[in-house]
Amino acid sequence: MKKIIIILIILVAGAGLVWFSFFSPKAQERYIKKEITKANYCEVVSDCQMVAQSQCPFGCYVHVNKNEVARIGELLEGYQSNCQYQCIEFKGIGCVNNTCQLVE
Repeated sequence: MKKIIIILIILVAGAGLVWFSFFSPKAQERYIKKEITKANYCEVVSDCQMVAQSQCPFGCYVHVNKNEVARIGELLEGYQSNCQYQCIEFKGIGCVNNTCQLVE
């Protein structure tokens, strides 16, 4: 009986660790940042588009390949932000070294 209880405790603790490592806010933040980086590619400036709504901590303006805007937008919408930005206006987006970047 003691072995069964110990095994159950280990399983519950393991499940908790797995949940925390995949669903914690920091894990979600790392995942979204990685996906934004992967989606930020271009050959010409017309490949770049800004995601309609960004939120803290991902920057005032998230710009990615136009084919990735909807996917990245959904990731950002699903993130529970606990901070705010005061953003300044930007002039546009450029394709520099095959990545979409803000023009200052």
